[in-house]
Amino acid sequence: MKTFWTLFLTLVTVMSLCACQGSVGKSLAKDESVQTEERSVQVVKTGSGVTVKTAQEWAADYPEIYESYLANSENTEVHDYTKDYPMVSIL
Repeated sequence: MKTFWTLFLTLVTVMSLCACQGSVGKSLAKDESVQTEERSVQVVKTGSGVTVKTAQEWAADYPEIYESYLANSENTEVHDYTKDYPMVSIL
């Protein structure tokens, strides 16, 4: 009798998850498309699109950070951080 109830509850759970999956997926797809449309329309209305700085502009605005970035190119050692820090592989 215990096996019957276990199988019955498993079947009901699986069926309810399958039934909910279609409606949740459709509602999420609608929400994402609406948000994307609103966002793109807002950028067009305000004209405040994303601007991309060149490397030279970035170096002029943030000289310390840019020099630190260039200093990293001097690093020649390659580390396997999963061996050095095994707890990272658990994440």
